[in-house]
Amino acid sequence: MSDDKDKRIAELEAKVKELTEENAKLKASNGAPAEKKAAPKKAAAAPKKAGTLGAKPKKAAGGDTKEAVNPVKMGKKALTIGGKTALKSKGAPAKVATGNRLAHVAVHDAKPDGGDGLLSAFYKSRDAFNRTQLNEVAMMATPPQPVIEVGIALGCAMGIACSDWKEAKAVIKEPKLVATIEKYDADKNECKGLDKAVSGLNVEVISKSSKAAGLVAQWLIDLSKYKASKSEAPKSSA
Repeated sequence: MSDDKDKRIAELEAKVKELTEENAKLKASNGAPAEKKAAPKKAAAAPKKAGTLGAKPKKAAGGDTKEAVNPVKMGKKALTIGGKTALKSKGAPAKVATGNRLAHVAVHDAKPDGGDGLLSAFYKSRDAFNRTQLNEVAMMATPPQPVIEVGIALGCAMGIACSDWKEAKAVIKEPKLVATIEKYDADKNECKGLDKAVSGLNVEVISKSSKAAGLVAQWLIDLSKYKASKSEAPKSSA
């Protein structure tokens, strides 16, 4: 009888020890449940082909699957290269061909012969300025009135009517201006309104604001003088 009692006590003590150890483990893990095996990650989605922009594939009449392309619109039409639509980056303006507004100006390859004083002066003042100096004039945002008048007179010489600095500046910035001036035909070009446009030009005053504009003014004055001498020649001979 005593042996059975001792055996029962030993079993109870072992059970208590087991429960105590299990309780200690739960406290150590803050009551968190046993770790579960992590679920396997899903395979990464296959990368979309360039140009689809998330569009779902469409089936063609023959049963083949073709990808729908959503072109990025730039202006009115999307750029197509080799039958495919090319995507243009934003902020990249398309190049626009600029026409030559001075194509109507008469030019020639003749050089001064030194026989006509006014013509020689015209050629001399013509060679006194270049594209760099013209660019300096064109960069002036709000030039003084004398410089504006030079630009307007230059428009008359080129057969382009100008009434303000914006229009005159456009003439000065013409890419073909220097090449046209280098071969300018003083006899064939009409220069309508040039005599009136240069009548108030003062080279010294203009040069104080812009030396380059002063050189252009001198060329325009010499051109006007030469044109005037040609128009008066028949009257004097008569």
